Amino acid sequence: MDTTKNAYLDKVTDKLVGETGIDYEKNAVYNSTLFVSPSHPYFLTKKPPLAIFSQHCRDIYGLTEPEIEYVWKEYRKIILNKINEE
Repeated sequence: MDTTKNAYLDKVTDKLVGETGIDYEKNAVYNSTLFVSPSHPYFLTKKPPLAIFSQHCRDIYGLTEPEIEYVWKEYRKIILNKINEE
C-alpha cells in the first residue's frame, strides 16, 4: 500500500480507537458503533472477529478486505497496548 493509502487507513484506525472505551474493572472493550466485547481476549484474533466490523469498514470508509485486515491489525495493537498500560 502506498503512503497516501496508509495515511487514510491510519486515520480510520484512529477514529475507531477514539470511539472505543475500555472498562478496566469489567475487563471489557466497548465501541457503540461496532460491537461490545465481553473481554479483551477477543482482540487476540488476527482477522476481524465480527462481520459487523468488516461491514462497518466497507460501508462507512469504503475499505477493501486487505485494508480492513490492516485496520484491524493496527486497531487491535493500539487497544491491547492501552489495556496493558493500565
